Amino acid sequence: MKILYIVESPAPYGANKCLIDIIDFVIKKGDEPFVVGSTKGQFSDWLSEKEVPFKSLGHKLSIYPRAKTAKEKVLFLPKFFAFRVVNFLALIKLIVICLHIKPDIIHTNIGPTALGYWVAKLLKIKHVWHLREYQDLDFGMSFFPNKKVFTDLVGSTDKVICITNKISNHFSVPLNSEVIYDGVLEPNESKISKSKKLYFLFVGRLEPTKGIEDVLDSFIDYCELGNLNYELLIAGSGQVSYLQYLKHKVEQSPFKNQIKFLGFRNDINELMRSAKALVVGSKCEGFGLITAEAMFNGCLVIGRNSGGTSEILTNNFGGNYGLLFESNKELTSCFVEASEMTEEELSSMTDYAFSEAVKKYRLETQHEKLYSVYEKIIGI
Repeated sequence: MKILYIVESPAPYGANKCLIDIIDFVIKKGDEPFVVGSTKGQFSDWLSEKEVPFKSLGHKLSIYPRAKTAKEKVLFLPKFFAFRVVNFLALIKLIVICLHIKPDIIHTNIGPTALGYWVAKLLKIKHVWHLREYQDLDFGMSFFPNKKVFTDLVGSTDKVICITNKISNHFSVPLNSEVIYDGVLEPNESKISKSKKLYFLFVGRLEPTKGIEDVLDSFIDYCELGNLNYELLIAGSGQVSYLQYLKHKVEQSPFKNQIKFLGFRNDINELMRSAKALVVGSKCEGFGLITAEAMFNGCLVIGRNSGGTSEILTNNFGGNYGLLFESNKELTSCFVEASEMTEEELSSMTDYAFSEAVKKYRLETQHEKLYSVYEKIIGI
């Protein structure tokens, strides 16, 4: 079958990272993937290496422009109308592409873009809508024109995939929905190390929604308690202005030598295997791919008790697969608790988390679930 995937950002994080694995899977099945996105970047470079066709639409997310600062408020109306024009042109481009390649399925890989929905309706192509974000709670997005219209659109598409139960509940999605967790790794890809080094690890985009400032503040508080043996390693990139702000914040601290910015890294699994713990500070993570990856790598997770992070780290029987916090003070306490864990205590919790990850987040298992959705909606 031919499957056309719609993405937005060119960054190799989150939804795009998951899509890379999905595309690998469908290629092995003998199917033909085709991808359209807003602009070229690291993600499209990877597709090019795999000889997967990619076209740039130049589209914007189907949301209202931000209007928090004075400048954003002044530019709100010009941006609003400009985005409508840009997305209309992108719609025309996508129609032309679909008429040319004739996909069996259009799979929209993110929530806040409706292009795939409208083209699928116009051309009578089956459509899968992958809801990976809360949109409002995690990224502060404003639904266009409102949340009710968005949920009505979602409810009338062929199939909705939600990456967690909490995402599903947030949109109150109807009977055409199914919860399928993201596939993460295979057990044989994990090389768990019981020997941990003296550092905590933060991985992800450096932006306010990821809670990096809370992590920095809490780690500095942890150091002020006299805990000077541990470092905080920060692996990830972000906007230059925000990165400069974070580095300036660290420079003002007496513990600046214990906090290191690593930039974007390709050896995250190795870093997690040796870390005392991974810290997930996101305000409201949709799924939390990095959390599940840490569980596969035998790395303790210190995570915020919200969104997908809490869904991954808890079960229905009162058990926890990591340490949870709700405030900076609790996060500081988690740093203390993790650093004081014996090797036996740490192994007990990480082994428990690994077994849960194998049950729920195996790549092959989750991709087979998604593939069965494809087969059902086209009648195979």
